[in-house]
Amino acid sequence: MVWWKFRSCPRCDGDMFIDRDQYGWYEHCIQCGHIGDLVKRAALGQQLAYSTRERRRRVGTSKQGKVASDG
Repeated sequence: MVWWKFRSCPRCDGDMFIDRDQYGWYEHCIQCGHIGDLVKRAALGQQLAYSTRERRRRVGTSKQGKVASDG
């Protein structure tokens, strides 16, 4: 199964498709031929989500921006 991402190529703003082969998930631009590995992007997204959760926990706010109470 192939997914399309329109105008999302970092090199030429072309259309990319996401697919999987024997080595894993990748994205490929049909205009310029740029190929990117999606494992790196997934790891970066998980790292950003983790740092956001940690920052909220340290500050003591919930997702709605209210201050958490201890009692």
